[in-house]
Amino acid sequence: MSFFHSLVSNAVYIGLFGTTMGVMVTLLNISGDNQKELISSLSLPLLSTAVSIVVAIIGTFCFNSVNAKIEETL
Repeated sequence: MSFFHSLVSNAVYIGLFGTTMGVMVTLLNISGDNQKELISSLSLPLLSTAVSIVVAIIGTFCFNSVNAKIEETL
């Protein structure tokens, strides 16, 4: 149970780390004429952040639900 709680708690930070690294790589690869490439490069890190936030929210609800059921049985 504590592993699940740790995973849920850190999912957002993992996503933010991925976003930060993706934006840094994109900014290093910017060239003046590649606006389409820039937009597509920035979309992937932002998508990974959005997915990790959704996972964290769903995981938090699941954890709280399971934790409440365990407390009811005790």
